Amino acid sequence: MIFGHVAVSALAYRYLKADFVPVMAAAVVPDIVDKVAHYMLHQGAGSRWMGHTLIGVAVSTLVIAAIWGKRPAQSWALGYLLHLVGEFGGVVPYLFPLVQYTFPYDYSFTETLSLSLTNLPRMALEVCLCLWAAVALFDLWVFKEKRHRLVIGRR
Repeated sequence: MIFGHVAVSALAYRYLKADFVPVMAAAVVPDIVDKVAHYMLHQGAGSRWMGHTLIGVAVSTLVIAAIWGKRPAQSWALGYLLHLVGEFGGVVPYLFPLVQYTFPYDYSFTETLSLSLTNLPRMALEVCLCLWAAVALFDLWVFKEKRHRLVIGRR
């Protein structure tokens, strides 16, 4: 689910010093693109389609680099790749359209949501990732606040 992708990108922001906005946006863009295309526009063979490919990573990263520059593009690519690595359980078309994939039966949106919420090991992993990210971001905020007070106090 999306919470795990966001948590992993938050951890990348905290520990890998990625830019916050691009890494967090890239955490959700593959799902937004593919879920909207599949469930609303009835395009693609499944809910993981063009947004879940390495070509999607490359093209979107080039667009980000052209508009906002190298550093945001690196953070975007990191968040996007972490999203793809975090996809498990089912077919992920990393090399589509260069390689043709056979997709199993694709559930409706409500079926997918229900199956995700009742998969206890997966939910436990997502909860743990979210808790880790929350603690890491809180720790970062507290550390920055203390450093800010030290600098202000020296004046």
